[in-house]
Amino acid sequence: KNGAAAAAAAAAKEEEEEDRVLNVITLEVSHTRLGARIVAPDAVRELDWTTTTGPAADKPWVVAAGGDDRKDDDDDEHHRRVGAQQSTDEKSSTPSRGTRRRRSVAAKTTDDQASSVGSPRAKKKAKTSSKAAPPASSRTSKARGRPVIQKYCLMSPAGSFTDFHVDLGGTSVWYHLVSGAKTFYVAPPTRENVADFERWSRSKTQAAELLPDRFLPRRDLSRVDLAQGDTLLLPSGWIHAVCTPRDSVVFGGNFLHSLAVETQLSVARLEARLGVAKEARMPFFDMTLWFAAERAFRKLDGLDDALFVAGAAAHPEEDDDDATAVPDSTLSWLPPPG
Repeated sequence: KNGAAAAAAAAAKEEEEEDRVLNVITLEVSHTRLGARIVAPDAVRELDWTTTTGPAADKPWVVAAGGDDRKDDDDDEHHRRVGAQQSTDEKSSTPSRGTRRRRSVAAKTTDDQASSVGSPRAKKKAKTSSKAAPPASSRTSKARGRPVIQKYCLMSPAGSFTDFHVDLGGTSVWYHLVSGAKTFYVAPPTRENVADFERWSRSKTQAAELLPDRFLPRRDLSRVDLAQGDTLLLPSGWIHAVCTPRDSVVFGGNFLHSLAVETQLSVARLEARLGVAKEARMPFFDMTLWFAAERAFRKLDGLDDALFVAGAAAHPEEDDDDATAVPDSTLSWLPPPG
């Protein structure tokens, strides 16, 4: 009897394994020969804080005196993947053999890229897998002493499905479909939708139901179909799920920028409320914010100097020591007070 039971259990496990689809989700290639051939869209490169703030691209942000990476008290040492280097997505979300198949609901990415706001199960998975080697991109971020999230090569077999999520740290996403097809279901990060998403993330039934089944109104969802050669720019904080109807290859990346500061901070607070593991959050998030703040200060400081010079040139008769000599006409392009 024991032998028969063991054989039956082994057969069931083998059948379950055969029914899985392995979705390559953590292949960050920035510092590879492939990465050298991938170029992000112009708009992304002009906005991305990782490349427009902080030290030059070939210099680390954090290096200890001995040459090793220094730990940051917040999250510089923590990187953005949950679990192993691949995620197992099911071929179908429909019931099978009388039971509804459990979907992977760990913190994920825009169909595969970066970890994202996740569920209590994602927290548990991160904790129980802490002894495993960190994903390649996490090791790269740590070794480089700066975020490495700009270039991914995503390989998804037909039938892959990535459940609803918000990308880590509220990062925006660029997503170029090299081959195959993808279908996105997206919802804007309104206050009501984010509240619905948070309730769903905490729900004990999350693994058995999709977000729109009971939480998010379907009227707030939009469908986006991508064909070969299409490029999608997904805004900060958008809630989304992704289906892969055909074998697909994608190049893409994540980025923080100045046009979505409020949403990015809001997502970071959401991650904290949900208890998302630090390993699943944006690497060097706090430091990136500080570099962006420094860049903004320098720009404003330069603007102040430029306005003063313009005012002095327009009114050379004014006392050079009068720091308030900037004429009203020079400031006419600014919004009125109040």
